Amino acid sequence: MKDNEVAISHGEFIETLMDVTTQSYHGERILRPSIRVSHPIKGRVPEAKDKPVSELQEWEKTVYYERMMFVIEVPTITDDIDGNPVSLTIGGVKSYSQDNLYGRKGADESFKVFIGFQNKVCLNLSVWSDGLAADIKVKNLDQLRLAVQNLLLSYNPVDQLRNMRSLVDYNITERQFAQLIGRCRMFHYLPVKDRVGIEPLLLVSCHVDNVV
Repeated sequence: MKDNEVAISHGEFIETLMDVTTQSYHGERILRPSIRVSHPIKGRVPEAKDKPVSELQEWEKTVYYERMMFVIEVPTITDDIDGNPVSLTIGGVKSYSQDNLYGRKGADESFKVFIGFQNKVCLNLSVWSDGLAADIKVKNLDQLRLAVQNLLLSYNPVDQLRNMRSLVDYNITERQFAQLIGRCRMFHYLPVKDRVGIEPLLLVSCHVDNVV
């Protein structure tokens, strides 16, 4: 970063989340993180900053990865939902492209953290979770640790499993589904006066498309 201030590394991010997970779920079996990286960035050691690329020695070359995602599985917190086995997973996503590494000293760094039984990460770094997902901006590792602790403390996997199991007890017919989708599409065209007494619809058109 600016003025040679060290940024929080991918490794430190993973280690912090692993430590907090171990403390929060003490006594549970916790697997080693599964990690994926992309977008390698070639660099050099500070001593070789003025050298032409063709003159760099191997020991003077460095590489880091712009994007990284990882997941930690807790296989002892598990259940079977209508024949589908699920286990608790906790993880994070980090991309240096979301940070201004050349900005002012002490600028916030961005992290994404999630916890749940079903978690998905898109190529554009969007995170979806059936549990909790948070965008975190911090200046140092202590702030990162505290933010992750607060997220894990606010999540109750027992309640989440209970809610997921209850979904199996509900069903609707194809006709009911079609009527529901039709009403969702029509809601935003209702005059304001006609919306009185109707529960607000928080889904926009693209959300309804995803449901279909």
